[in-house]
Formats: sequence, structure tokens, C-alpha cells
Amino acid sequence: MRKFFILFSLLTGILALSLRAELSAAAGLGIVKTKFGSVWGVSGQDYKTVTIFKGIPYAAPPVGELRWKPPQDPRPWDGIRVCDTYANAAWMGSYFQEMLAKPGTTYWQFYATGVPPMSEDCLYLNVTTPAVTGNEKLPVMIWFHGGGFSHGWSYEVEFNPEGLANKGVIVVSVGTRLNIFGFLSLPQLSAESTYKGSGNYGLMDCSKAVQWVHDNIQGFGGDPDNITVFGQSGGSGKTTGVLISPLSRKLIKNTINQSALGAFGKYKTQKEVEAAGVEWF
Repeated sequence: MRKFFILFSLLTGILALSLRAELSAAAGLGIVKTKFGSVWGVSGQDYKTVTIFKGIPYAAPPVGELRWKPPQDPRPWDGIRVCDTYANAAWMGSYFQEMLAKPGTTYWQFYATGVPPMSEDCLYLNVTTPAVTGNEKLPVMIWFHGGGFSHGWSYEVEFNPEGLANKGVIVVSVGTRLNIFGFLSLPQLSAESTYKGSGNYGLMDCSKAVQWVHDNIQGFGGDPDNITVFGQSGGSGKTTGVLISPLSRKLIKNTINQSALGAFGKYKTQKEVEAAGVEWF
């Protein structure tokens, strides 16, 4: 019996080493340790020189008691999290159905055909890196997608990060809460919050993602002191949001705003957005 257990242990160890070798061979960077657990990515589809880690949780699911609350740390996990599949997109409501009902919607018909599954459990990011050792200290670019704070997702086909990453930077694309889940403001929600405000959950998600990147990106070959945040349309508004937020502004070196409206649009006061929430209900 003792010989059996010894043989079993040896075989288990060999299989574990074999699996680790296969994982490392399949993706250039191999296994990366984060504050919350180890992750493994997959090779890029268009550029085999990059590794993509899809669907890494940067915050706990904002559901139940965490709905309309600031984002919290994700629950740590044991073992290796295989990051080969993108996470669900945030809820976008009936936006695409409304667009498709309008005449001349060829673009939206194409856009809507690829809408992924949606969920409130949407606080995930994707890391695309050309690093192979984890010691490169490459510049980091955090991408916030467009969509006016109401629709869109981090891995839309037109935002493919592989080409940019292949130029020698790490690209992190971020999913956040949208619509009422990310931006509903009410006097009741403000009264029960510790900071006496509401309606900025989606922007706090953005700052939480920046914090996660700063704390973990070194393992992916990135330089935590060289973070550029950029975004288009609504993503430009998110870029401005994290730049002015005390939760993240000290962690950002550069920003790129790909929309003047998003960059310089006027934010409403707390009373204004609370009134809008009451009127919406």
C-alpha cells in the first residue's frame, strides 16, 4: 500500500509539472501571480507574440448587498485561474433593440449581432501583454470603451488590443457597471452610503481597475509607474473621471482623451443627478 501511495504521488507530481509546462508553452508569459490568485492566459489570435488574460476579476460581483455600492476586492482563489474566456458584458438594457427599430441601422445591425451575454457580474478586465519573462517593465495602457456610460463592452472587435500590444506596450481593457447599475442616483442611496453620495458607481469601478493594475501589472511585465489611461467617447469621460478622482489620480502618469465631449463635458451636481433619478422612477 505504501508503494502505491508513493507511486501515486510521483505520478501526480509529474502530471502537475507536465500541465504547468503545457500552460507555459501555450502562452508566452505563462502563469502570473496576482494579489488574489494565479492566472494563466492564452496566445493572441492575430499576434502569437502576445498573451491575453481574459476575464480577470478586479472587484467582487456588484450584486445583492453590493448593488449600488462602491466596488470591493474580489474573493481570492486557490490554484490557477485559466483566463481563456471573456467575462459577461454589463447590462445594457434595450439599447440595441431601440437602435435596430430605427431606419438606416446597418451599422447597428452589425454591432448588435455580436453582443455578448450580459450580467450584473461584470467587473472584469483583460490584460494583453507582449512580455515573456515578467521582468520587462513595459509601459501600460488602460483602455475604457465608449458607449456613453450606457452600452458597449471591453472586448468589442473594433477595439482589438493585440496590434497595439505587439508594439511593446501592455493593454488592459476594462468592463464596468453601466446604465442604472453604474449611474443611478437617489436621495435614499446617498443617505445610506458612507460618503453621502450616489450615482458614481461606474466611475468608482474605473478607479478600482486602475488600482488593480497598479498593484498587479508588474507580474505581467508592466511598469506600475508608467500607466496611461485612454478611452473613446464615453471612455473619454471615464478617463477624465479617473484622472480627477482621489481614488486613482496619483496612480496615472498620462491620459489620452479620444473625444472632446467626454474629456470636457460638464459633470452634474449631486442634487441634479438625484433629481434625475427620482424623475426616472
